Amino acid sequence: MKKFFVSLAICTLSVSSFASPVGGERRFDGALPAGAGRNIAIALNADEEVMIVARGLGEGDLDCALLNEKGEVLDVDVDHTNTCLINGHVNIKKVYTIRVENNGRVDERFEMVVR
Repeated sequence: MKKFFVSLAICTLSVSSFASPVGGERRFDGALPAGAGRNIAIALNADEEVMIVARGLGEGDLDCALLNEKGEVLDVDVDHTNTCLINGHVNIKKVYTIRVENNGRVDERFEMVVR
């Protein structure tokens, strides 16, 4: 696995109501060359759950992480698929980072929804 995801926790899906990021649901898309990553800064509300769903449109291997302002991993989805699901909880209203990496051998387009 990549050095970025050294300490990992397995992400669990739970059914609950999810809070919107500051300003409501956000959508992102883009292209990632094989072995590349992208950081996305997003403001999240405090004391609420956040759901991040990313879907690759090809045959890549997308991995995602939610990071705090210190770059510490709050939640992560690392597997060998082109889909990421993060169900996290943030305690402080501030700007967080979503890290998306293409660990596959082919370039990958992706779409992401944060709610």
